[in-house]
Amino acid sequence: MAAAIPWPYPDDGARQHIESVLPKMAAGSQYDWAITLKAANDDLLIGIISLYPEGEDNRGFWLGRAYQRQGLMTEAMAAVNDFAFDVLGMPHLMLNNAEPNTGSHPLKEISGAKIVQINDDVPYVGGRFRQVRWRLMREDWESRRASP
Repeated sequence: MAAAIPWPYPDDGARQHIESVLPKMAAGSQYDWAITLKAANDDLLIGIISLYPEGEDNRGFWLGRAYQRQGLMTEAMAAVNDFAFDVLGMPHLMLNNAEPNTGSHPLKEISGAKIVQINDDVPYVGGRFRQVRWRLMREDWESRRASP
């Protein structure tokens, strides 16, 4: 996770996050979606995905460990990509992750993103790592989205 996220996460971290995000969402400078299970009868938050149209890193997400590798983030990512390209008309998305975060790499690859830069010694919650920067072009997403 990005170093901007407080860690360890404070007891009132969720409230602080929501209070800080609502004005940004109203202004259209940030969009956040909760990830929950469709079939569940509760509103258990299992993850979040965010879109930052004006940021250097346009999309960020996290998903609880118990819910990883089940296609849930792939589904959420597709919906957010569609929103970014079809609703907001963004020409591309810039995406970053710490190099050791190997779970993020396939999500970017299957969407059609390509590595455009590697930066050394970037701060993350878990320490300083190499950062992988990706670019997802609208055309690449559209061709992937159209494929079965």
